[in-house]
Amino acid sequence: MPPEIPFAALTSPADVAEAAHWLYGAPPPHDAGVVHPTSVWNPGDGLLRTLRITSETPTSAMDRFALDLARARADGILTTGKILREEPGLTLEYRSPPAVAGALATWRERVLGRHMAPVGVVLTRTGDLDLGHPCLHAGNPIVVMTTHAGAERLLSATLGTDLEVVSHDAPSATLAIDYLRRTWNAATVSVEAGPSTSRSLYAPEPFVDELLLTTFGGESLPAPTVGPPLLDVATIEALFPQAGPAVVADEPSGRWLFQRRLR
Repeated sequence: MPPEIPFAALTSPADVAEAAHWLYGAPPPHDAGVVHPTSVWNPGDGLLRTLRITSETPTSAMDRFALDLARARADGILTTGKILREEPGLTLEYRSPPAVAGALATWRERVLGRHMAPVGVVLTRTGDLDLGHPCLHAGNPIVVMTTHAGAERLLSATLGTDLEVVSHDAPSATLAIDYLRRTWNAATVSVEAGPSTSRSLYAPEPFVDELLLTTFGGESLPAPTVGPPLLDVATIEALFPQAGPAVVADEPSGRWLFQRRLR
């Protein structure tokens, strides 16, 4: 996009639309199925490794916008108890500066016709949650999906709160997405989960319709910032043959590559 409109300073729905078009080569659809925004690092061996959020992890205003754009499009957001434990300050609100967040919210309402905040589903097999975590109290409706034992552990602690708890014999990411579709009429679900949960949506059959792939292009990273692998490049290319243009951008933290891939 034109350099006079930096990603950290978008102020209007028109700015959001222009930024989205510049980043992915086309306006995002209103209803997109299952969307997976993820940030990875390719050390050169073709295996994409996820980025752990630490004080040493490189940051990108464009990557932050990419995640917020997925949130703005979503009717539901899937995350996990493990993510909440690893990110004690996480919420499902926009991470961009206030003016950009306001532009995204207005774009969501005026362009997509979505007037309610996306509902969040926290997937946890154990029910081990800090019930004071800000993600559970930041304004989004929140549902915890867990096992029967996990639900029994949580139900007494959540009495009198707005937190909803649902249980299954074997809760999974696909069950959580189906729940969002059936119960909340979620046409677009954004997946913000770690690599093990995310990989379950790619095999044995792909459950993800749209992959928003952000790749950090630095030659090296501090060891604590490098997470487990997501998938290899060849598998991604096979699963998502429809690829938008690869946008390369240099930011203070290094070089980043952005691409939207469809099945």
